[in-house]
Amino acid sequence: MKDIHTLTNRFFDGETTPDEEQQLYDYFAAADLPDDLRPLKQMFLDLRAVAAPCITTGVAHPKRQPHGLQRLAVAAAVIAAVGLSTVLHFCPSESYELSLYGKIYTDKATVMREVTRTMYVATDHAPDVDGELRQAFGNY
Repeated sequence: MKDIHTLTNRFFDGETTPDEEQQLYDYFAAADLPDDLRPLKQMFLDLRAVAAPCITTGVAHPKRQPHGLQRLAVAAAVIAAVGLSTVLHFCPSESYELSLYGKIYTDKATVMREVTRTMYVATDHAPDVDGELRQAFGNY
C-alpha cells in the first residue's frame, strides 16, 4: 500500500481512484492505527458504509443531476432576493421595531443599541469553526 498519509492527502484533494479509496476504507477499519490518524477513523468507517453499495455494484461515484424542483427552488430564491432588494432599495423605511422580553420598542436609538449589543455578543462568543477544522485536519 502507498504511504497512508500521502493517500489520505490525495483523498482529501479528491484525487484518489475507487481502488485507492477502498484501500483507505480497509486500512481505517483495522483496529490498530497511529495516534495521528485515529481522529479520521470514524469518518472513513462511515464513508466505507456509504460506499459499499457503489463498490458492489461497480458504480464508482454516481453523479446526481439537478432535478427540476431544485432548479425551480433556486430560481424562486433568486427572484425573491431580487424583489426584496428592489423593495428595500426603492422604499426605504425609517420605522424601527424591537420586541424584547415581551415589550415592543420603536425608538431608533434603543433598537440600534440592542442590535449592536446582540451582534457583539454573537461575534464575541462564536466558536472558531475554521480554526477547529484546520487544527483537526491540518496534518492531512
